[in-house]
Amino acid sequence: MGIANQPVSAIVEFALNNGLTFPLLRDTQSVYNQYYIPGGQSPYPRDIIIDRAGIIQYANNEYDGETMQLIVQQLLESGACGGGDINLDGQLDVLDIVMAVQYIIGDLNFSSDEFCAADFDTDGQIDILDIVALVNTIIN
Repeated sequence: MGIANQPVSAIVEFALNNGLTFPLLRDTQSVYNQYYIPGGQSPYPRDIIIDRAGIIQYANNEYDGETMQLIVQQLLESGACGGGDINLDGQLDVLDIVMAVQYIIGDLNFSSDEFCAADFDTDGQIDILDIVALVNTIIN
């Protein structure tokens, strides 16, 4: 996600001009000001990539889209749990959601690979939070 203290119109224009598809939030609580370093450089922008296990895989004060795309691609290809592709067809879609619901209501058993993919939030269980995260990922 991105966070900015600019007007909404500037944030929308930036997203459109740069082809951004991830959520962009507007700082309405002056959090930005808490991190401003008077007389020095502000720590913004700060780009951070966090994997599904919550581990920071990349952090940089300068935009490096090529490196960021490479890291995200590597994370997606690593086969780490939580990918959401439950039926292992290489796509996130409604079929994955249906399988997760069937598992939760007890109509379907998962292999270890399917369970790993379905555990979207990597908390060791499959529940409505995994489905919500999967739906949000598909929509976005």
